[in-house]
Amino acid sequence: MTTVAPIITFKAGICDFDTSATPPKISPKPTPGYIYLYEGQDDELVHFCWRPRTASLRDPELDLVMVPSDGSFKPYQTFQGDARKSPTNGRIFVLKFQSSSARHLFWLQSKTQHAQGDLGYFSPRDLKLGEIVDQLLQGEQVNVQDELNNMPGGQGGQDNDDDSGNRMEGVRRESQSGTAENLGSGDPFIGDPSNEGEESREGGADGGRAASMPMNDATTVVQNFLRSMHGNQALQNPQVQAPSQQEVFTTLPDLLPSSTTIPVMESADEEFLDNLLRQLPSELMLLAQEVDDVSSTDPTPETAQAAIEALSLDQKKEILRKVLRSPQFHQSLSSLTHAIRDGGLPSISDALGIPVENGGYLKKGGTVPLGGGDAVEAFLNGVKLSVEKDMEKSQKEDGEGGVFEEDHAFHEKTQTKMHEIDDQNQYFADAPPTIVPLLVKPHFDALTNEQKLYAHHVSRAAFLGTRIVLRQVSPESEAIFDFILALQDSYHGYWPNLQKAAGITDQALQDFLSYATQFLGNAGNYKGFGDSKFLPRCPPETIDALASAVPKAKEVLEKSKTSVAAFYATTQQPGLMHLGFPDKGHLSTYYPDSPDITQDEIEHISDFMAEKKLLPENTRLKKTKDGNFHLLIASGLAKPPPEGGDAGPETVFDLSGKLDGKKLELVYGDHIEELAKIALQIKKAGLNAANDRQKQMMDQYAKSFGSGSLNAFKESQKLWVKDIGPMVETNIGFIETYRDPANVRAEWEGLVAMVNKERTQAFQKLVHAAPGMIPKLPWSRDFEKDTFQAPDFTSLEVLTFNGSGIPAGINIPNYNDIRQEIGFKNVSLGNVLSAKAPNEPIPFVHPRDLDVYQANRDQAFEVQVGIHELLGHGTGKLLQETEQGKYNFDISNPPLNPVTNKPVATYYKPGQTWSSVFGGFSSSYEECRAECVAMALSCDFSILEIFGFGDGSVDIDGKSGDVLYTGYLSMARAGIAAVEFWDPNSRKWGQAHMQARFSILKTFLDAGEGFATLDYSQHDLSDLTVGLDRGKILTVGRKAVEAYLQKLHVFKCTADYEAGKKLYEEMTHVDGWWATKVRPEVLRRKTPRKVFVQANTVERDGKVELKEYEPTCEGMIQSWAEREV
Repeated sequence: MTTVAPIITFKAGICDFDTSATPPKISPKPTPGYIYLYEGQDDELVHFCWRPRTASLRDPELDLVMVPSDGSFKPYQTFQGDARKSPTNGRIFVLKFQSSSARHLFWLQSKTQHAQGDLGYFSPRDLKLGEIVDQLLQGEQVNVQDELNNMPGGQGGQDNDDDSGNRMEGVRRESQSGTAENLGSGDPFIGDPSNEGEESREGGADGGRAASMPMNDATTVVQNFLRSMHGNQALQNPQVQAPSQQEVFTTLPDLLPSSTTIPVMESADEEFLDNLLRQLPSELMLLAQEVDDVSSTDPTPETAQAAIEALSLDQKKEILRKVLRSPQFHQSLSSLTHAIRDGGLPSISDALGIPVENGGYLKKGGTVPLGGGDAVEAFLNGVKLSVEKDMEKSQKEDGEGGVFEEDHAFHEKTQTKMHEIDDQNQYFADAPPTIVPLLVKPHFDALTNEQKLYAHHVSRAAFLGTRIVLRQVSPESEAIFDFILALQDSYHGYWPNLQKAAGITDQALQDFLSYATQFLGNAGNYKGFGDSKFLPRCPPETIDALASAVPKAKEVLEKSKTSVAAFYATTQQPGLMHLGFPDKGHLSTYYPDSPDITQDEIEHISDFMAEKKLLPENTRLKKTKDGNFHLLIASGLAKPPPEGGDAGPETVFDLSGKLDGKKLELVYGDHIEELAKIALQIKKAGLNAANDRQKQMMDQYAKSFGSGSLNAFKESQKLWVKDIGPMVETNIGFIETYRDPANVRAEWEGLVAMVNKERTQAFQKLVHAAPGMIPKLPWSRDFEKDTFQAPDFTSLEVLTFNGSGIPAGINIPNYNDIRQEIGFKNVSLGNVLSAKAPNEPIPFVHPRDLDVYQANRDQAFEVQVGIHELLGHGTGKLLQETEQGKYNFDISNPPLNPVTNKPVATYYKPGQTWSSVFGGFSSSYEECRAECVAMALSCDFSILEIFGFGDGSVDIDGKSGDVLYTGYLSMARAGIAAVEFWDPNSRKWGQAHMQARFSILKTFLDAGEGFATLDYSQHDLSDLTVGLDRGKILTVGRKAVEAYLQKLHVFKCTADYEAGKKLYEEMTHVDGWWATKVRPEVLRRKTPRKVFVQANTVERDGKVELKEYEPTCEGMIQSWAEREV
């Protein structure tokens, strides 16, 4: 009989969690019980057990095999003053897993140590007990006897421990009186209470846990699903704020937990069991028959079949139960998952005879294998297809149409599991949001009336494009926008009256206002910085109540066929929580009503458009039911102009290649109503232009927005670049392509700003110094423009910026031919850079660095933005064949590639652009290149002098050194925070700049010589900070950055897609440690992103007035209501 020697035992009961109640309810079961942990003799793994006190030690109701570092045991707690409290009126601990969404809740049945008998008070003793259990689950060596002997005692109010915990809101509290008080002191002890008095703390073990269980690296942690899937799934409720441990798409252990596989096996017929047993070593069957010398038996197929036939049905099932519950089985599934994710899909599927799309490669006939969640999904689809084919074949042979019911039930269960969202907490709207005003009044008041009128009309044009942005974000965004404004209008913005009419609580109203504010600040219900959906914290009943109280708001939802569910999580299709390619399960309304359009089709049509010299920025692409395509062109007219569009008079084209037989039709009039109004405002702005160039620019804008011509838009951009030093700076149109997964279609945005002359002087000095700075970058003249086109570089105070978010700086236009031939402009947005929320926390900076960081971060960021925009985006030459047989480099003697030390072998072909070649990752790649330029050149103290720091001499310990150090520290800190924007389900980055910053942090860490470190002492990384050796920035740090920058730059200049993609995927790869350890801590410590309340301009009798608003939720909503867009 197996001996069970508990490592630790203490009194605790099991809890139920009921989400059908509102709010959800935790209910303790009154059964007196014990939690105990022991180390298995066979598997040497810790077992976490619970049993009633009347049950035997060897007969637990719960027995979980715990793989080191997979499980954690944490209190549900909040704070009242310095005291830790449970949000219920009992002390609840939660057992949860990184490898699954299972949760188990337990309540301590020992007597509370609170002086007044508060049942929800966590004493230092309680917390220490939880810490011991948690350390054991991590695989740490713990001398349990010493820990128990030294456990703190005392009364409430003496606990000064300030570790943060999870907060549960809105949970109904169930009384535990009459239960907890009668269970004794409940001291934890080593051993079995049946062998000791319950008050004893001695005996039963050797005084501690001597066996070593080393901490596994997170990337190789074995998935723990042994029976744990029976846990309380309902804990994933919207009101619980807890770190999320999300799986990537799914894993094989997640699809095959013993709670699913064993019932299927138990109900299967004997033929099915025999098929399973044939996949196992014959030794298992022989051992079950108690064969004396298994090693002497020849393991042939005949021997194995004989062994199976000799087994009884019960013996067969017992063998399979052991296998399906064994850690080895689940470790093998986990290893297979990792192998599939890490590029092994082609060889694995081939070896198993499983048909997968494109043979497991990204493209048919390609050499780059699928990876991550996409590979696992392809593998599962292949398994499904293989089974379906076998079933069809079997049915044809047998003449039967039935299906194996257990297989069908198993398929249904796994499908449900695949579509779960483990934890919605990370998706909730910020509460409260960080709202800051975009202050601009002194700069606006300094304008002449004509300049104010010019600014007013362009501002109106910018805001009139709001509905375009909303349609580019999600199908429901425009309806939600109208819903919010209808509510605002109903009670003239006095929300307490609406609250009373709707019958909702103060908290529900505040949650809705917070959501509405973040929605308006992001111009849609997906984050402008991160591309993930955010959800109201209030329940759906709140939305229903508000709609019922305001008929116009209800009508908005009904007319648009927008259900209340659209506000919330897409639980059946979690991929829709993120923007991306539709065929990857994500959402993109750049491809409206086209759920089956594929990435290949999108890219093929992009290539076709390039051949026709038809630019894509103001288009959307729709796949029709008959498999043809409509290219929706944004224009104020429903038909092409009489002279024809940018591609000539044709509007229907025959496609070829992969889409042979299909047609592409140009459909004008996308966003027709908005663009007609915008063109009118632009015409009015032209009447108040400061000069002929501005007037011509407005004329080209109006032509573009009216006719849909991007050629006209490019003309406007040429005129804009040549309009040097205007008092009112503007740019408007379809500009940035970040949010299109194909990275070619652009979001509507509009900028109106006034020049800050004082700060502009520093940027102009940087422009003048640029020709001397560029040669310091790590590439030769072969990879740089022949002459540097000195741009207009100004510091602006923003009046209006309409789009999904406001950047800190801009470098446009994005058309490479304009940049190469005419130039570009850089702008730094001063009142965006300086906007701060009071008492803004700064995570991941060590306390020793906080003073220097806070004193210098604004200056460091200004230096970074200046170099990033001017010398980052402003440098580089694309080697290309400009037209058939003509090159902008010597094709007979191509330049030497400094990365390979071989002549350049790749370049851009006619019609190709940077973004068309590098595709979906081009934006992030280019942001990374520009950030690396900033990191490299900020080490030049002559640049720091231009911004007013130091005298140009190297002084790493002076003020200029402080600014440099803070710039590097800020980049490293941002690299940690970046993993918030990486989605573990899709393994997809949601924000270009943050993906770039993560790769730069990895560059710092890979530099060696102790230059950069991630410092922490707690296993949960709750004290994680980044450390940099200030004295090595100029040597180790700069050298590492420049080596990375050289590769980024050369691969871009030479159109070397394969090398660039390989490099960037390696540098932005998020491994298991970052995903399962760092990311949860980043989410726990994340700070709300700022949303800006912008002013409105109002024209009265030919005069323009500025109206500003309070930086509150109500002020934000009012500002949008009064724009009347």
